[in-house]
Amino acid sequence: MLRTDILAPTDAAHLMSRGLAGPVDDDGTRRVNKLWLQNAEESMDPSAFAKVPWQLISEATIEYLGFTPRLAAQIWRGWINWPADGPQREIDPEDDGLQVSFLDFVKGHVSHSIDTSEDDDSVWKRCMQHWGVATELQEAIMDRRFKYLRLNNTCVRWVRETIKMRYAGLEDIQRASRERGQALRRAGFRPRGSNPSDSSASHPVSRISGGHRDPFPEISVGSCSSSSDVDTRDAPEMTFLYKAIDQARIRGVVDDKGRLNERWIHLLSENTPSEYSGNRTMYHFTTSFELAKYYAAYTKRRAKLETVVVVRIAIRNKAVEDMPEGMIQRIYWPDPEWKELIWTCRTGPVPRSLLKYRDAALIIGTMSGRVSTDRRSSSWQDISEDSVLKIDGQPAIQYAFSSEIEGQELLVTHAARTVKVLPFLESEFHQWMDKHEPDD
Repeated sequence: MLRTDILAPTDAAHLMSRGLAGPVDDDGTRRVNKLWLQNAEESMDPSAFAKVPWQLISEATIEYLGFTPRLAAQIWRGWINWPADGPQREIDPEDDGLQVSFLDFVKGHVSHSIDTSEDDDSVWKRCMQHWGVATELQEAIMDRRFKYLRLNNTCVRWVRETIKMRYAGLEDIQRASRERGQALRRAGFRPRGSNPSDSSASHPVSRISGGHRDPFPEISVGSCSSSSDVDTRDAPEMTFLYKAIDQARIRGVVDDKGRLNERWIHLLSENTPSEYSGNRTMYHFTTSFELAKYYAAYTKRRAKLETVVVVRIAIRNKAVEDMPEGMIQRIYWPDPEWKELIWTCRTGPVPRSLLKYRDAALIIGTMSGRVSTDRRSSSWQDISEDSVLKIDGQPAIQYAFSSEIEGQELLVTHAARTVKVLPFLESEFHQWMDKHEPDD
């Protein structure tokens, strides 16, 4: 049987012996000191606790991901009362057939059969209420500070992305706990009572791992506000690129020497088809650090305990200038091709005249924002400047690398040694939120 404890038994016993974790409550959760659940910050209150599910695959996890207790119970009943025929669950013995993961099963209850991307908050709320999304997640998604970003995508996309992020965060807590448990066993720790004749069975053990995670090479010792990490004035020959993402989903993307790991680089790609390629994913980075922090703040607003980071890479301008014709494409607003490309990549099919963008290893161009794709009332000719994503009043620019081998090689070859992963600290998040407090 697949064991899904979020806290490894040895680690849980150790934390409980030190008053850093509580017993499992009737609702399937337990209180754990936040220093052991997150990347610790100097400003973090050492007495702060958070509730986390006892088991990763559980009704409590469904609630944690953002559903109401009523919907969580309904989804859980569907999971435990699994039909005998058809695909199996990930917890069932493997039979070489199809298996459904717990995460996919939960996400499936956020259905595309009802969705919106329109500028009507009441419709967004009705969609989320229909799916049984909890009030706390509704409020996070609908936060007025992020309406401009929110309308760039659909309600389904934001809810599902948040569910995936929160689940990945729990998996990261689970991984870290197992590593601590292994370290405790190597250090000789045994829970009290494991050997009644041995009075030293629960001897004190020094703090293992220093909290949730050991320091690892992809996390900078700085932050998004550290001038030494973000100052690019001393390298005019480079273009610096940024991407905000939750840290749990990119573990391994940087190797032990601090370079991009070719094996795991796919973790930096988008999970949905690109605005530049239609049905294929790409690696998107913006040239605007402020825009990356905007995305980081929205990610943090929807997170529970997840660490949010900004990935920074640098690519030499000469490397881009020397790329052969056809391998690089540039496309900017208000070029009619830009309008047609972002329209047809959303609606399909992409005309033959635009296939050159699909074949490029790198596309540099204007980022699109909210684009209405209602064929009954509009076409690509109707796209206006309102569909341009802007930051500080200026069109945002992105570098989109192909997920094919040519694009990946470009990233690994020219940006591998320049990568930095900058944590977007809790203190920085609150400063950002205060600075962008909406007017009443």
